[in-house]
Amino acid sequence: MSYVNEKRCLSYISLLHFVTILLPIRAFPPPHFHLKSNNLHSNPYSKSYLKTIHSDQDQIRGDKYGLHNNSTIPTPQQVAELVGVKPSLDASKQTWKRAWVLQKRALPFLHFSERFSRYKVVDSSLNLACLWWKALSGNDRLSLAYDDGLSFDLLPKFTRYIVHPKLVRRYPRLHHANVEIRTVFLDASVKELIQFQSSHSSNVKLQFRLISMGAGYDIRSVKLLTSGLIQQAYEIDLPEVVQAKQLLLQRLQKRRNHLTKEHFPTLMGVDLNHVQDLKQILLDILTSSTDEEENEDVIWHNIFLFEGVMIYLNDGIPSQLLHTCSSVMKEVSSSFQNDPNASLCLADRMENVPGGDETLGKVELSTNGWDLVTWLPKPGLARHMCSATLSTGSDS
Repeated sequence: MSYVNEKRCLSYISLLHFVTILLPIRAFPPPHFHLKSNNLHSNPYSKSYLKTIHSDQDQIRGDKYGLHNNSTIPTPQQVAELVGVKPSLDASKQTWKRAWVLQKRALPFLHFSERFSRYKVVDSSLNLACLWWKALSGNDRLSLAYDDGLSFDLLPKFTRYIVHPKLVRRYPRLHHANVEIRTVFLDASVKELIQFQSSHSSNVKLQFRLISMGAGYDIRSVKLLTSGLIQQAYEIDLPEVVQAKQLLLQRLQKRRNHLTKEHFPTLMGVDLNHVQDLKQILLDILTSSTDEEENEDVIWHNIFLFEGVMIYLNDGIPSQLLHTCSSVMKEVSSSFQNDPNASLCLADRMENVPGGDETLGKVELSTNGWDLVTWLPKPGLARHMCSATLSTGSDS
């Protein structure tokens, strides 16, 4: 890591020290935290800390990827360039881990005020951490992940200002840069699928429905609904996450009173490990809208989206979910004598694909009823980024 980056990190730590002094919350631990900073230590100015920086240089996180290492996963720099974002820092594994630990310690403080308000949220499967990471990218006007501050408006009233648009580019590009890659990939994939289906459909009344699995506190549905690219959105997650997100969306509507009910997704609570319960929910979603449709000429194209949820599910469940989505689509289409019409966008970790091998990814998707369209693996747990269309063959 360059001396300039180290200096910027330490300068921004000092700024946060000053902010925490101004905040009258005594429960906060000693002010040596930083939301997503690298190069942190209990004493960031000590000689031992500086030695740690330089001793870690030969253990850069991500240096095992790329064709030159016989890896099926591209390097972080290659993936970032392909999706059109700035790459993450060439930092050591210890630096990434330190940033992770420090953010975990910071989260209770950042949401301290919510303990006494109606907007108390739960942190399930890193939902809160991802919200802050996406707020960083979402407030960056130079990023393709820019969301006009929608993620920012889900955050607590006062502490959210540490990711104010004027500050976001001061943060070292660590974990939020990794999440930014998949955010941009998924946004682009959804838009490309919509454009392709619209241009290749003879039906002028083609409409689009987004069904997000384990969406957490993501605001992609709101972005797409307000832009008019989709007409319906459903998000399926744990009941406690759904309850918390309902409150966050109420906060968002209060801060942006031009948003109406039509701009928000329908939230449905279920544990995705319970595949049969999910199947019934999908049947309800796909059949109820068909029953209520006044004009039979309207055709719905359904987009199933997975982002960073499969890595938290039980063994065997990710593959079952892919198969359930495809089989339910075919079942409903057969009942209403329609052609199956669905796509898949995924930034997650599929089963039976240990690395980034495209052939194995294609087999896993095909086995579960999907035909691969695009494939771009990346470093990290949610390493498989791809899009697919519903297979027209018989159900496996």
